Amino acid sequence: MPLSPPPARSISTPLLQRQTSSASTTISDMLNSGGNFTSEQYEKIIRSLQRKAQVADNDVRAHQEVISKLEAQLSRSENAVRDVKRQLETLNREKQTYILEIDNLKSQVTHAHEEAGVEHERDETRKLREELANERVLKEKAEKARHILEHRMEELMSKRNKFMCF
Repeated sequence: MPLSPPPARSISTPLLQRQTSSASTTISDMLNSGGNFTSEQYEKIIRSLQRKAQVADNDVRAHQEVISKLEAQLSRSENAVRDVKRQLETLNREKQTYILEIDNLKSQVTHAHEEAGVEHERDETRKLREELANERVLKEKAEKARHILEHRMEELMSKRNKFMCF
């Protein structure tokens, strides 16, 4: 009877397959033959059953090894998941801290801009007041100079009028 190829498996998992024996058909044939057995046939059946028991024991040991390896791998994976979750929680806390810090810095920048705007307006107002005061001073000087010139003109006109009268 041709054997089919074994199913595909990952490299990390061992091959666990039950070994088949042609003796199983022989034993069932013997048992169905009517019950007249020779000691040689009994010994053959016993050896066959012992081989089957040994194969089953080997299968059990192999399965137990695989189970223990899988349990160890599961334990490592669970530990890794817990570590990753802790790291994720730490990163989320740091993220929240940074978000709060960014919001705080944004509000500080906004406040600084507002203060700078108010300070700029104060500077502009102060400059305008200084310019206005300078213009007033200049206007007063110009007014004084005009009065002085008018007074001189009046003096000159009066001297001229006096001079022309003669």
